[in-house]
This record gives sequence, structure tokens and C-alpha cells, in this order.
Amino acid sequence: MSRIPPALLYLTIYNPTIRPPVSTISEDDEDAEEQAQILFYTSRHQAVSRDKMLRQVGLAKALVHFAEIFQPTGRYQNVHSQSKHMIMLSPEPNFWMHAAIELVRTEQVPQTKSKGKGKAKEMSGQDAPLLPEYHDNSFLDSAIRSHLLRGYGAFKITCGSFTSIMSSQGQHALESKLERFFTIWAWSWNLEASSSLAEDLGLPLHPLYRTILPAIDTFSSTLPDGLMAIVLTPEHIAPSSAYREQHYPTALARQLMTLFSRTRDEASTTQLHSTPSHDLLDPQTNGTPGTAETQTSNGFLGIPSVAMDIRKWGWSGGFSLNRSPDTNPAGSTPAEPCSLPKSVADGPMTQCDRSELEDAMSTNSFGSGEKEEETVHDSVAPSIKEEDFHEDVDLPGPSLHSMDTPRPSRAPSPTSPSLETAFNSHQPNGDSEMPSLETAPSFLQASGDSEMPCNTYFTSTNVFIAPNDDPLTTVCHTVFLLKDNDITVTLLNGDPSDVEALGPPASRLCEEINETIAEDAKRTLSSSLPSVSTMLQPRDSHVLKVQDYVIGGTGFTSNTGQFYDAKALLEKQPDIIEVFSRSLNPQHWHAIHQGNERGEMYLQVARKETSLSDVDNILQKLYKNYIK
Repeated sequence: MSRIPPALLYLTIYNPTIRPPVSTISEDDEDAEEQAQILFYTSRHQAVSRDKMLRQVGLAKALVHFAEIFQPTGRYQNVHSQSKHMIMLSPEPNFWMHAAIELVRTEQVPQTKSKGKGKAKEMSGQDAPLLPEYHDNSFLDSAIRSHLLRGYGAFKITCGSFTSIMSSQGQHALESKLERFFTIWAWSWNLEASSSLAEDLGLPLHPLYRTILPAIDTFSSTLPDGLMAIVLTPEHIAPSSAYREQHYPTALARQLMTLFSRTRDEASTTQLHSTPSHDLLDPQTNGTPGTAETQTSNGFLGIPSVAMDIRKWGWSGGFSLNRSPDTNPAGSTPAEPCSLPKSVADGPMTQCDRSELEDAMSTNSFGSGEKEEETVHDSVAPSIKEEDFHEDVDLPGPSLHSMDTPRPSRAPSPTSPSLETAFNSHQPNGDSEMPSLETAPSFLQASGDSEMPCNTYFTSTNVFIAPNDDPLTTVCHTVFLLKDNDITVTLLNGDPSDVEALGPPASRLCEEINETIAEDAKRTLSSSLPSVSTMLQPRDSHVLKVQDYVIGGTGFTSNTGQFYDAKALLEKQPDIIEVFSRSLNPQHWHAIHQGNERGEMYLQVARKETSLSDVDNILQKLYKNYIK
């Protein structure tokens, strides 16, 4: 029996209201109008005929029209068949994203009913074709919908909204941007990865946010008018109070976090030494240490094997980080083409000349200084090591399409309560002391004999942000980033001349945050070890959502359908306060409590002897620990 993982069959984006000019329509071409409505199409097969593509998109249109008869305002539809799921999503009016995903299947040898001897039966079994068996519970439609929305949000931040690009630059420009972005995005999609509910709920707040918020707000108060400051790490966000009041889209911070994200091995290694206490210790287990995932190599003689499955190819790409002042006005379109905003550290390595690479990386500068080469290697390519230049890996070509793959508009076929109470009492146990606002942080108390921080230079990139009252009209903004180790200070809506002078205080802010994290790690190591019974007891997991942010969530990677179904029920019926459910195997409790100003609490209890009243008591205890 062989197991074949789920796979993306095709992804398309279309607009059924587009009408091509009459002068471009041929009298012999009856499908010219349907072809013009397809803005983007990519398939698992390298070459897809025009008729097959039109049939797939036409079926999606028919299903949407049929569903609108019963629910005219529906923006999301899904259809299940024996072998695949079809998801239709409308992120903007008249624009639809349609994905078809093949289910997990297992192939078995059919059992023959021959009355011959054993050898004859074995030969007949080998000649018979394998029978596929599809598993309908391979993935959750709600998780697929959330992933598609995150992909749309990333495109909107990187290139702009569909409507804005179509109205300002035309259909051809929109098709080109969609081709460059979603081709890489679609085939970087790992459908086997466990869906994280915490990632779908909102942005992960830093565990020490309550401690470092006064320093961030004090730094933000010294900025010129219009500048917004946020502090980012590869896993968490620490926004200033002024940034929270503006209600920026969550896709903005999520995409900025991916600029300097680390690889999985680097993140798990660093977590053992510098993870804050509230990542290592769960508040309700009184100090049970977390477990770190380790990965081993199963290749021959310790050499890791390279999987060349098309559904698991990694793609490099990301924002173009310009280490020079951006002179483009706020409303202009950046000259750089749209690309997938993914970490430059996550892409596969190819064999290259080390000296030429260092020369190329050291020529792009934002200011002058002796630490230029060190700054570039630390902030732009942290995962490049010496041994990486001696590894030969066969990489896929720049595109999965051959010259015969259909493209759009090309003959002959077309081819994104109040927070103060939760933020100010984020640490449940209340062990950390709140710094006083009357005392100025150390990054503003620079003495004359103190050493200048190593990195005082900002990199810049362009993002597209829409105002809250008009989410379809996106405007280009410049974002400046200064990275020190794993801490990144981000400034939004700034002038290059003003931002350049903010390098030293921003770097000192990074140093103070690093010192706070180091002190918290020392307190964690010096704490008493838990008992054996506590370590062997199954750990409960929980996450608290307050507005666009999530608090806690240590070890919360549940991919069960109970949470997604309960979340959909709360969205349809806001009067519901609590939803409880219990799975059969394993016997875990799943609870969601909607506390209005207190936020939404998602709890999973892994102890099978727990009763319903015990689960409710755990919920109330968690609320008391987080919000006082």
C-alpha cells in the first residue's frame, strides 16, 4: 500500500465581468470572451490545452452562479467530489480565486477471486491495476480558505489590490504581476504541513510585550510626525501603541516578519538558548519545560537526501531591500517587479563563487561605515555559510510552465475590544515587573564613552497599503528596517533623510530588548525543575485572541476540525458565547469562549479524565491569569 500526499491540481484567478474590446475578437473564435476573463492560470501539468482550461474555469463559474441562488452574498464556496475539493473564494468584488486540490489517496492491489494455485494468484495480482482509495478528511476547507486569503494579502501588500492595478495599469499589467507572484506561491504551498489555528487567528504577540512596551513607546514618541514604529522578530510582533491605533492590515506585519525569518533548524536551535520563559513554560502547568524539535539526516553517510517532488520545491524570493534612500513619491509605483515576499534565507543554495558573491553584496549601501559587510551578511543573508558554497543541488527552472503552457491574453490560449487590559497583563503569573514610564530607557541615555552599536543602517522596501475606508485603493509606502540579531525595528511612512538619523537610537532599542530577553532566559534556567509526574502529564494548549493579535499559544498547533467548525459557528451566530466539543480518538476536549472585551479563548484539554465542568473551570482560570 502506497500513500500519495495531497496535491494542488490547478489554481486560477478570473473576473467574469471583463469584456474584451470588439476589435480584438475574431469572428471564428467563439471562446475569446471566456479566455479574456482568465487573468491567471497554473496547473500541475506543464502543458494544458485551452479547451481543458476553459472547461475547468467554466465549471467554477457555473457552481458559483448556482450557489448564489441560495446565498446571494456568499463570497466563499466549496464543492467536494470523490477525488478532489474545489474551493472558490472572492477576495474582491468580481474577482475570484479558484483552487482544485487532490485528496490523499492510497493505492492497493486488488484481491483476485481466482481459484488457481498461489503462484497464479500472485501473478494475476501483479498484472492487475492498482485501486486508489481517497480520504475525504485529508485537510480542512477552512484552513485552505485561510491560506488563500493570506496569499491574497501578501500579493496586496507586495503589488497592490486587483482592482487598483486593473484601473491604473490595465489588464496586461495585472496578468503579469499575478503570473510572477502566484506561480511561485502556488508551488511553494505545502499541503501536508499542519494547519495552525493560531496563525489564522492573528499576529503572535511577543511573550515579553508587557515588559518592552514602555521602551518601544518612548522610542516612538521621539519620532517625527507620521512615523510608526513596530518591533519584529521571526516569530512575534511588538507594535507601539501608536501603530495599534491605526489598525493596519495584519498582512503588513506578517509579510515584514518573513523578510528576516530564519530557517526551521536555526529557529529550533536558537529557541533552546534564548526563548523567553513564557515560550518555554506554560502558565497552567507551573513550569513544565517545552520540548524542542530536532531533525536528523537519513541520507547515505550522513549526507541529507534532496527531495525533488514538484509539490515540495522551495522557491527563493522576497522584497527587494534597497540600502539607499527611496526618492519615489508616496503615490508612485515602484520600479521593481512584483515577486513573492518570502525570506531570502529559505531559498535553496546553488554553487557559486564566494568572492564574486561578497563583492556583489558589499556594493549596495545605505550610508557609509566600516561595518558595512558585516551588516549586509547579518540582515540580508543570515543563513549563508562557508560549506553552502560546496554543495551541488539540482534546482527547478525559473518557471514550472513550458513554452506551450497557456497564459492569459496570449494567443492562442489564456493562461490578503480593547487591548490595554490584555496587553498590560499578558504574563499570567505576574512574575516580571513593569518598568516605570518615569525612567527613560537606556537607549535614550547615551553616554559619551559608550560604544556605537554595530548596525545603525536601515534597509528599505516598498509596500502597498489601503486606507481603512477604501480597502481597494492601495497606495505605495516606504518601510525602513534595522535588524540587530533577531530584533528588527521597522519604521513606516518615513522620509529617508529623517530615518537615517534614527539609526543609533533604534540600534540601542534593539540592544535593550535583547538584554531583556537574555535576563528572562536566565530566570527561566534558574527556576526549579518540575516533578516527574508533571512532566509525564499531557499538556493543555490554549491561545487568546484580542482584536488582530494572539497571546500565548505555546504549543498550540491543533489542526482538528472542531476549532474551525466552532469558529464558523461563532461567526454565523454572534449570540453564542461558548462552544464545547470532544473528539473520540484521542479523547480531547475543545472549547471556545467568546468574552467580548476579554477576547476569544481557544482551549484544548488533552486529559481524558477531565469533565465538562473541569474544562469550564480551566477557561475561567486562564481569563483570570491573563486579564485582571
